[in-house]
Amino acid sequence: MSMTGAGRATPGGQEPARRHVIVGAGLAGHRAVLELRRLDPSASITLIGEEAGLPYDRPPLSKDLLLGRMAPDALSLPGTADYATLNILHSAGQRVVAIDRAARQVATARGEAIPYDRLLLATGSRPLVLPAEAGAPVHTLRGLDDAARLRAGMVPGRHVAVVGGGFIGLEVAAAARMLGCRVTVVEAAPRLLVRGMPEALSRWAAALHGREGVALRLGARVAAIRAAPEGGAVLDLGGEALRADLVVVGIGIRPNTELAEAAGLAVGDGILVDAACGTDDPAIFAAGEVTCHPIAGQGPRRRVESWKTASEQPLTAARAMCGEAACYEDLPWLWSDQFTHNIQSVGLPDSGVEFVERGDPGSDRWTLVSMDEEGRPVGAVAVNNGRDIGMLRKAIRAGQPVPRAVLADPAARLAVPARAAAG
Repeated sequence: MSMTGAGRATPGGQEPARRHVIVGAGLAGHRAVLELRRLDPSASITLIGEEAGLPYDRPPLSKDLLLGRMAPDALSLPGTADYATLNILHSAGQRVVAIDRAARQVATARGEAIPYDRLLLATGSRPLVLPAEAGAPVHTLRGLDDAARLRAGMVPGRHVAVVGGGFIGLEVAAAARMLGCRVTVVEAAPRLLVRGMPEALSRWAAALHGREGVALRLGARVAAIRAAPEGGAVLDLGGEALRADLVVVGIGIRPNTELAEAAGLAVGDGILVDAACGTDDPAIFAAGEVTCHPIAGQGPRRRVESWKTASEQPLTAARAMCGEAACYEDLPWLWSDQFTHNIQSVGLPDSGVEFVERGDPGSDRWTLVSMDEEGRPVGAVAVNNGRDIGMLRKAIRAGQPVPRAVLADPAARLAVPARAAAG
């Protein structure tokens, strides 16, 4: 995939200001426009987003915002107030409906044609949904409006059914329980956190939520969601009825790849990009959780749903769009706050052939390290143990074996080569 393209000719041979267009005004799009302005002071920069208002941070939606610890206006991302000063055109409430690769322009739902020299797709994702009968109080959680509606329904004593035992579902369940709601988590798989996380974390999370009064229904598939005559909803769990006052569906997300696919770009589980965020069109790039990219710049391609990817990958894309050598090498990293506990994951914690425990996985402070055949750490998950994640991130980047006895000792600090520590 080529990272460069020809510029536009002007009379006298002077290179004109480059036109950067960014589709998607979430964290990735926001980070990209700020970096583009830093790298290319004279460029024309247009940020197009479907939501009204300025870009904002989404992780607090399922945590502090639901709990009332944070006001919506506190979610604004740093730098959004500087768009006018930085001469960044932010087109809010605007939807891009097509890309004309030959003409190098995007078409909007309003009938506008916006030209570009470099285009960045930061289109993000949307929640998967379940079919539900009209009138059933079913929610998903993706934006500020979703959070406001959900928060209004979380009245103490109400029964909240959360469909999906992944991170978003468990965060919502924890918030609802802390607000005084009765909560049932319904998960089709036989364990929680089945996607990408080791079983030890699933057992720990199940124990935590059980202690906090959350009812768990594992291996239970929702066949239908109906509106209850007296209000609320009834979930059909394969012949068994579960009554709830409101339902939250958190069964995963779908990357918004339709625009790229319609334009003929390579798409798999996300928009396929190389380590420099380039697509198979040299003028088009992609960044954030919509991308399927090489892990650590050289590993297998995966789509990573994390704040870290949305925050850091667009900086690589911006450099590549400006013609600089660029490679996105950061490891996947995510965190989740549930009740008073913090969970962090780095690398690929489910991809090893051996797991080493640092501390007791039955306690409230421990780490599990995933190892490959050569004894090299490839991933880790930690509960209330952020220091371990910081050390293991460097150890994974080093790509060298670590003695098992060192990994198994919770008091041991991991020695990391200087070249790796710099990454």
